[in-house]
Amino acid sequence: MSSDVLVSRAKEAAQSSDWSSLSHYLRRISVQNALADAASGRLQEGVRRSPSPHSSSELSTTEASDNKPELIRLALYALQFADFQVRWDIAKLIPSFGSEAIAPLSQLIEPATEEEDWDLLWFVARILGEFRTEETVQTLRHLMMQVDQPDLVGIVIQALANIGELAIPSLTPLLRDEETRLVAAQTLAQMNHRAATEILIQVSHDENPEVRALAINAIGHLHEPQIRELLTEALADPSAQVRQAAVQGLGLQVAYLDEQEFLTQINPLLWDVDLNVRRQTIQMLGRLHSAAAADALNEALHSAYTPEILKPNVVHGLVWTETEAALRHLQQFVQTTGTSHQFSSSRSSEGGLESAQIASSSICCEIAATLGQVRSSALKPVAAEILTWMLERCAPLKKNALLKQKIAFSLGQLALPVAIAPLTQLLNDDDLGVRRHAAAALKMT
Repeated sequence: MSSDVLVSRAKEAAQSSDWSSLSHYLRRISVQNALADAASGRLQEGVRRSPSPHSSSELSTTEASDNKPELIRLALYALQFADFQVRWDIAKLIPSFGSEAIAPLSQLIEPATEEEDWDLLWFVARILGEFRTEETVQTLRHLMMQVDQPDLVGIVIQALANIGELAIPSLTPLLRDEETRLVAAQTLAQMNHRAATEILIQVSHDENPEVRALAINAIGHLHEPQIRELLTEALADPSAQVRQAAVQGLGLQVAYLDEQEFLTQINPLLWDVDLNVRRQTIQMLGRLHSAAAADALNEALHSAYTPEILKPNVVHGLVWTETEAALRHLQQFVQTTGTSHQFSSSRSSEGGLESAQIASSSICCEIAATLGQVRSSALKPVAAEILTWMLERCAPLKKNALLKQKIAFSLGQLALPVAIAPLTQLLNDDDLGVRRHAAAALKMT
């Protein structure tokens, strides 16, 4: 079917608001045009060898060029009025029409802004980001200055970041204005380009903590001495958001740091006033896979200054270290908890003591659930030893049905022969949930 016929049918579909058919015809025309362009390229190569006038491929290419304005008009019509799925398909198609689509696309911005048609503007910005030209950079920059709708600003940032280096000169002046500094920094942070990195290094000392945190987050993965110095400095930033970003960034630099130096820098943040900074620090220590990191986490686990809400994170961090020292720390906690419960069970009516016991039991449940995640074959027997002790020796704790379910599941995850006996014993438990967990775990071993 010729392009003229397809264009005619596309027009009919547009007039009847048959968006699905319109999208179908536009895709077919686009494919035909692409094939004609490819054939034209082959033809030009052949003409140099044996010229022949009025080739059919040459005519097809001319035809494709002639119908392009009409195709753009139809595509933009669908972009304005069709349903979301057709808009999505059309948005992927329009860049294939080439730079001729930029001007008519840009002309949609002003009326859409006046009508607050954020969906249309979202699609326009997304499409413009596919054209790496100065014209599109200026159009997107202008749009970014006009709107404050979060999703729309986000897609404009993404579009400018997609354009890349060409957009940097237009973004740099925005950093000097307090109202636009953050959005300019957000755009630069998404660019994987050295020029953008240099600017982000400069704004890492900005007076706005959001900008500082954004810059630290964006450059933290770069393995350079200058970056590590900035990250170390940012650990003492008055903004918790910046400190958290610095901890995360230093965690990515571990391979380039002395372990003791890293621990000296990061351990104090286990006691940060901000809980998110503490969580990030726990996570980074867990990734270190060292006995020294396990010791630091163990101190936090036992400390009265660590909120109960954070202790499950500490348990996870200890297991993540994949060290025997960490598992022995957890074993000690479980055994101490079990002994203290046995010793003071007659006084459990005291409010403070009962509350402490509940908290300890909750942590023991977390330990039981997390030990099943041990992946090291050398450490799995240690994990199984702790779980089995909890079942056989810790009488007050093993009355907890939820705890027994978690122990059963973790023993199943470890998949060791030593787990068969305790799991078989749990098949006789009074609690149906425990019996079901034990049966399922036995199938895993």
